[in-house]
Amino acid sequence: MISPSLQQKINKARAKAPSEVPIARLCADLVFASMEDETTIPETLAKLKQQHGSFWSVVTAFQFMSGRRGEFAAEAAPPSEQSRLLAAHAVAKHVCEQAALGASSTAVSPSAIAAAKDYLAKQALPPATTP
Repeated sequence: MISPSLQQKINKARAKAPSEVPIARLCADLVFASMEDETTIPETLAKLKQQHGSFWSVVTAFQFMSGRRGEFAAEAAPPSEQSRLLAAHAVAKHVCEQAALGASSTAVSPSAIAAAKDYLAKQALPPATTP
């Protein structure tokens, strides 16, 4: 059971999610750059900082995408972008859990796992393996 105060916080985050889709896009770009082509990380990070503030880093981008805000932004994105953003959410959540980059108390949603598998299959990327 969720407390009323936590439910109110979740509702606020969901309401704000559509405005955070642009941040989620750039954070997802960083997540996938870390998997596909690390040489693009500095340019992608610079774009994120330029558009959304200098406090962003690769770690904060992973933390954003791994949390509720990233998940809710992915769900609020246009349908054509949802699978990519949900895939980034699933990957970031796994990385953050493995690297102890945040306090995660919930499992990755089944829809995010399915989206990640679908997205990675379409991109011909090897699925992430757990150690």
